[in-house]
Amino acid sequence: MKISIFLLLLLDVHLSKEQQTTERSGEIVLKFDFPPYYNRYKKSCSKYFPDRYFIMMDNRGFVSDFLRGRVTLIERRGSIEFRIANAQSTDRGDYRCYVDGIQYSYKDFTVEISEPSWRPPVRPTSTVKPPSTSTAPPTLRPGSGLPPYHNSGPV
Repeated sequence: MKISIFLLLLLDVHLSKEQQTTERSGEIVLKFDFPPYYNRYKKSCSKYFPDRYFIMMDNRGFVSDFLRGRVTLIERRGSIEFRIANAQSTDRGDYRCYVDGIQYSYKDFTVEISEPSWRPPVRPTSTVKPPSTSTAPPTLRPGSGLPPYHNSGPV
């Protein structure tokens, strides 16, 4: 037991689980750091379904049909990011990203998808009354003077 713990420390392997919540239509980021000497190894991310994990994507170009067209891969020395755009409710669940063939080099993720908090703005209601549809000319009342549009003649 002491030897395996020593080996984990020696290899600088991180075992951890990250909780991630994103809104539907948002982006999921699965970032996995690993020792740089695993750079040339195949890295994958799998999603847990009842009884087993299924590979969803890897750094060699494989992407499952569920994610096709929504995955971006960013690979750097000692880390890899699998980004899933346009998050959907079916993307929620448990994921594991790992270096293939290396038993203790992985990171687990739990992804939750929430409904967007943004709601469309409420349209203001108008209080302006429509113009009068009367076509009758204005009438003059005694002492009211001329209507404002009346032409009083040449000046």
